[in-house]
Amino acid sequence: MMAGLDEFDRKILTQLRLNARITNHALGEVVGLSPSACLRRVRILEQNGTIRGYTALLGGSMPEEGTTAMVQVVLVQQTKECLTRFEAALHDHPEIREWYLMTGEGDYFLRIQISGIDDYERFHREVLSLLPGVSRITSSFAICRPCSTTSRATSSPGSCAPTCEPRTSPTRWTSPWRLLVATAPRCCTNPGYSAIMAPATSRVSWRNTSRPGK
Repeated sequence: MMAGLDEFDRKILTQLRLNARITNHALGEVVGLSPSACLRRVRILEQNGTIRGYTALLGGSMPEEGTTAMVQVVLVQQTKECLTRFEAALHDHPEIREWYLMTGEGDYFLRIQISGIDDYERFHREVLSLLPGVSRITSSFAICRPCSTTSRATSSPGSCAPTCEPRTSPTRWTSPWRLLVATAPRCCTNPGYSAIMAPATSRVSWRNTSRPGK
């Protein structure tokens, strides 16, 4: 629900992307509103779904978070019924944290959180390959995430310095599904708290910040 935002709404969203723990008084000063007017706008943005929630950005990968797989999916056809069935099936699997409806060669791009290569092999065989309407899957594991931010603003110097520490040398192999795999290192992220905004267009289909099983 990003339509119909005025200049003050956009300023509020920008500041909440930078720091969702900012006090209402400080937020009002930054955007040029009184505390009461600022709070009223924030509540409206929450109620109409523009702000879907608030989340913490971690300063490093937790062991239980495992590894991130990036998956491109091509469907057999791009009819409304096919897209709807495919997206409905994605909701059943909390390992799939985020997906996008794409232009270009692939139809969907998925971000999947799994414990490791063995777990992904099982997930690929038992879940991804059985999703309705799937024609082709191309997958890869993230090697490093030097920076993670929810802000459109330019990060301060050094805030996303590359500090990857590979656990092992990358291992790649291929399968009939054109699977590309590499072990993931411990990487830094940009720590903090940020507001989760509703997608600006239908291309951003879903984002799930919970861990599987939670």
